[in-house]
Amino acid sequence: LTDLVGDKDALIEKMSSAPAWAVSLTFTMGLLAVISRGLRWNLLLSPMGYKASPTNAVASVAFGYLANTFVPRSGEVARCAALNSTDDVPVDKLIGTVITERVVDVAMLLVFLTVALITNFEAVIWAAEHLKNKWGWYFEQDTHGNCVMTFEDKHEMLMWAMRWQAKHREKTDV
Repeated sequence: LTDLVGDKDALIEKMSSAPAWAVSLTFTMGLLAVISRGLRWNLLLSPMGYKASPTNAVASVAFGYLANTFVPRSGEVARCAALNSTDDVPVDKLIGTVITERVVDVAMLLVFLTVALITNFEAVIWAAEHLKNKWGWYFEQDTHGNCVMTFEDKHEMLMWAMRWQAKHREKTDV
């Protein structure tokens, strides 16, 4: 890692200045995420009549994260292979649970996105009005049928973002 950084001493100084409580909290939350994913995986396996050791399920999830470090997006297959080798659960069933997890993850993402848009609806409306009225930005389809935002001046988008941030900051400073 330090070979990628020009000033190694500055990197070490910045890393050592991090509060110990923040590092501990981050580590604990990461560990709890791995444990909860392993236990959740067992919950998905039980209706199919398979029971994996909770320790092996958690270790397989951690192994999947390790595999992602070396080959991106390989972790899902690696954790399925790991649990198959320790608990004899068929790989096709394990991959099915991984797909189910992803579907649930996308559904939850959409739920949280919807809640965020609803609770911040005033900001969404404000942004849409300013795009349309103030700067003449609009949405159109490109030659491939994709919806794209069009604007006349390249600097307008940056200026809009800065104005929105300033207005948002005024509301939170009160």
